[in-house]
Amino acid sequence: MCLEAGGNLQQGATAFIYQCHSATHQRWRWSGYTIQNQANPSLVLDYFVDSGRVGVWSQHNRSNQKWFWQSAHTSRNTPSYQQQNNSNYQHYCNTKDYKAGPIWDQQHANRACPDICRAYNAEWTGHWNTIEWNTMSVCQCKRC
Repeated sequence: MCLEAGGNLQQGATAFIYQCHSATHQRWRWSGYTIQNQANPSLVLDYFVDSGRVGVWSQHNRSNQKWFWQSAHTSRNTPSYQQQNNSNYQHYCNTKDYKAGPIWDQQHANRACPDICRAYNAEWTGHWNTIEWNTMSVCQCKRC
């Protein structure tokens, strides 16, 4: 069985297990602490903190895109997604969407969302969403 996120790989797609068939979208490569998809190396394995799903998202190098090997003898109650900070592990972060006015594209989000999250003593997860076209978008922020 292989990990994939669909043959038509798109940002936000959920990852799932499927029978291997050697297509490039079923091939993954370690790059530092991220796992890149070979069909589109700009998309990496991402833990969607708000929904608890794993999928693909544009690489932004935040903690929800960092992956680590965990030994098999570790307790089953230990989360498999962890943020590493000077060899100390920090478990799940709380996320919340904050209104940001209209956001037009990814470049605009890259400029606006970090400041919006910082105003709430939080860090931008790299995710944003338009909730009302031409009127309102939200930035997903996290506190750990």
